[in-house]
Amino acid sequence: MSKTVARSPEGLLKNSLIGAIIALVSYVVLQCPVALLIHYEILAVEMLYPMVCVAAGLSSFLGCIFSVMRAGEGGVLSATAVALVFLAVTAVVGLLSGETGAIAAGLTGIGGAMVAGGLLAAAVPAVLKRGYRRDRVRGRRNKRR
Repeated sequence: MSKTVARSPEGLLKNSLIGAIIALVSYVVLQCPVALLIHYEILAVEMLYPMVCVAAGLSSFLGCIFSVMRAGEGGVLSATAVALVFLAVTAVVGLLSGETGAIAAGLTGIGGAMVAGGLLAAAVPAVLKRGYRRDRVRGRRNKRR
């Protein structure tokens, strides 16, 4: 008897790394408007942490949606890999900056935003497929009449 071996979907590593790079680049790009809004005092300094969490969630969503849409199967696995790589790189850069106390306090919210963005991206293909099926069923019913 041969053993059944679980294989990862084809191109999972490549798509996950590209998605993580997209997430990191979009995170840095989204930080620039936040910094400008705080510099010109349009936003208060107290709004920095929530805006960083929003930027982290949005950039995680963008990286994960790329990875999920490229991976035909294993979308949740791909989104999880992107979110974990994004979180690990962000944590390492934060720890290298030297302020470990601030990272320990802020990483929970930022990590939660990253995971939420990844899970939302993983749910998008299921919603799109369900909506497509619903439209196909309605089309068949209308043709029968």
